[in-house]
Amino acid sequence: MADELDEILSQVDQKLKADKALAEAEQRKGLEQERRKEATERAFTGNQMVFRAAIRDINERMKDRDYGFDEPRISPNPDILLVGDYCVRLSLGDAFSQDPVDLHISFLRLGGAEVYIERAGKKSRKDPYEPHDIDRHFFDKQLMLALRRLTYGG
Repeated sequence: MADELDEILSQVDQKLKADKALAEAEQRKGLEQERRKEATERAFTGNQMVFRAAIRDINERMKDRDYGFDEPRISPNPDILLVGDYCVRLSLGDAFSQDPVDLHISFLRLGGAEVYIERAGKKSRKDPYEPHDIDRHFFDKQLMLALRRLTYGG
C-alpha cells in the first residue's frame, strides 16, 4: 500500500513539475513577444519621424515640378495581424497621372522587415530588410526608386 501511494505521489509530483515547466515556458514566450512588440513600436515611432522628414526634404527639392509625395498614411497594418507588423503607405503621383506608386514598408515582421514597392496595385518587388537597415539612407533610397519608377516607368 505504501509503495502504491509513493508511486501515485511520484506521478502527481512529475505532473506538477511538467505543468510548472510548461507554464514557465509559455510565460517566457509571452514576455519575449511583448519585448519584441515594444521594440517594434519604438523603431516604428522613430522611423516614422525620419520617414516624414525624408518626404519633406524630397518635396522641397521637387517643389518646382508638378509632382511630389502625398502625406503618408502611417498606421498599424490591418491586413496582417502579426505582432509588430506595421506599414507605411504613400502615394506618389503627378497632376497628369492616375497611376500612383505605392511604397509599402512593413517594420519588424516577426524579427525582420519587408519592403514592397507597388505600382498600380501590382507588387513589383519584395526585399527583406533587418530593422537596423532601416534608417534615413534606406528611406531616401526607396523614395528615389519610387520617383524613378514614376518618372521613367521602370
